[in-house]
Amino acid sequence: MPRRQFLTGLGAGIVAGAVIGAGVGALGFPQTITKNITSTQTQTETETQTETTTQSASAVLPSNIPTTWNQTADVVVIGYGGAGAVSAITAYDAGASVIILEKTPSLASLGVSNPTISGGGGNTQMDAGNAVFPMVPDEAAQYLYAAALGTTPMDVCQAWAEMGSQNPTWLDTYGIAHSAPSATTAEFPNLPGAGGFGAMSITGGGAGFFQALDGLVQKRKIPVLFNTPATSLIQNQTTGEIYGVNAVQNPAPLVSPTLSSSTTSSSSTTGSSTTSTTTSAGYTALWSPPTSGGTPITVRANKAVILACGGFEYNNKLMANFLKGYPAHFYGWAYNTGDGIPMAQKVGADLWHMNVMSARMVPWFPEYPVAYSTTAPSQHGWIYVDKTGNRYADETELSTYSHNWWLKLSEVDLTVPDYVRIPSFIIFDQTCCNAGAITSTSSAKLPTALGGAPAWSSNNSVEISKGWIIQGSTIAALVAAINNATIVSGYDPTTGAQVTLQMNMSATNLETTLNNYNGYCTAGVDAQFGRPASTLVPIVTPPFYAMPLWPGGPNTLGGPRRSANAEVLDTNGNPIPRLYLNGELGAIDGWTSLGQNNGALVVFGRISGTNAAALTPWIS
Repeated sequence: MPRRQFLTGLGAGIVAGAVIGAGVGALGFPQTITKNITSTQTQTETETQTETTTQSASAVLPSNIPTTWNQTADVVVIGYGGAGAVSAITAYDAGASVIILEKTPSLASLGVSNPTISGGGGNTQMDAGNAVFPMVPDEAAQYLYAAALGTTPMDVCQAWAEMGSQNPTWLDTYGIAHSAPSATTAEFPNLPGAGGFGAMSITGGGAGFFQALDGLVQKRKIPVLFNTPATSLIQNQTTGEIYGVNAVQNPAPLVSPTLSSSTTSSSSTTGSSTTSTTTSAGYTALWSPPTSGGTPITVRANKAVILACGGFEYNNKLMANFLKGYPAHFYGWAYNTGDGIPMAQKVGADLWHMNVMSARMVPWFPEYPVAYSTTAPSQHGWIYVDKTGNRYADETELSTYSHNWWLKLSEVDLTVPDYVRIPSFIIFDQTCCNAGAITSTSSAKLPTALGGAPAWSSNNSVEISKGWIIQGSTIAALVAAINNATIVSGYDPTTGAQVTLQMNMSATNLETTLNNYNGYCTAGVDAQFGRPASTLVPIVTPPFYAMPLWPGGPNTLGGPRRSANAEVLDTNGNPIPRLYLNGELGAIDGWTSLGQNNGALVVFGRISGTNAAALTPWIS
């Protein structure tokens, strides 16, 4: 649909062909709505209601459609992060009844005292709260199209850009505090349209954003069924329409992450490292779709289902098959196991952007499912090296390309073959170590009751004592310690066995690398990679330290293909009736990440919620 036609329809109460329900203004913002909330419409983990399907005398439903349903609403939203919340709020304010299904338990049920939210939160809850948005729609649409190498059609780019330019007004309308919008340049300034963006910071960061959204959901008394993972979609096999969701209520939690000491079962040497697997399955992400336990329920969606259940950051099989850099580890929501992907595929959905992630380099250790976040440490006196001990970039560029640094890690030595930069190592000395934490503590944002890791120590002493940070009195001793360390890289995607690496770094290489780097510090010029002179601090004070870093960050971006209307598309490019999409699941970013999850979830939350609410119910 041409961009101007899309806008004209929106202003007239139509979003890409769907009539907006009562209660939505000309820009899709809420008007006052009066609703009668029944006693069953409360946030619960245990209550169900049963309703019998009724149909006209001439209608004959396929045999797979339930005749009774445990829960019923006009719109069913799967996933309660920022994306699910915005979709639910929008659908409700458009006149629809809404139920949200969330796989994690409520915080109250886990014994968290005085929680600031009811539960859920997803990556929104753990985000820094930055909200990039299209300030000049035409330019921003061109940038997205170029950054995605054309894999995101222009009509989708235009719909996102036009609606996204209204994000500051949307936040104001819903009383969500934020900084004043200011112009900014996108991560790749050489691409067309890179100057068409604005940026805001939401007050309280991502946690503040989701707290505000959770408050809006609770104010509307939209039921959130916690500890109720969706397992499949219910589809009319004749018409292809989505009529509801199969889910399981109150499944038993799966095992927590543990560090294994199991014996080695296999080993192979590839260039600068040796890979081994052990018999341990390591951790399994908590509350992934259960195969047994809990109470199966059916949830009827009179109008539509909206998938908003996150990416596949904690699904090793999907990551190994699709991501360019593997193994990868993430510090985002530990329950994003790609549940929406097989659900959508089973009803005919196409996939896109499966090889894209918003990622940089992160420290990860097998005691916890989540990684720690890495930005360039504020103190200097450190470098990044590959597995052979060689520098490969101006290290400060990690901050410049913080959503796409992982692309640098995809370098492969074809003579092995092996990833040369997975893992990479940060190398630093005692002076740098004393100056502060060598990484940030983003993983601590995940509540410990949900499997979050503890905060990183301010002087790195705890992590040194755990062996996470490797040390040596000299560079040669440090390399020997690296090569003697058993580094857990992840888990075998087929067997679940823990995979370990034995490094074979050259002490001569690393010594040469550091001698060259320290020489650049003395000269004030990085003749190799052009690192800024102000950051050239020598690494000379023993002991010396190293820590492995992996591709990773907040989230993956692949999943079901979506339309400009937020519809899920099948393999022929046709919408699957009554199925919509929002969030990082099947995001619009292709090839590279725009780093605009918060902005995009508002855009497609408004589009999906409005269009879903506007549909005529399939049942009388």
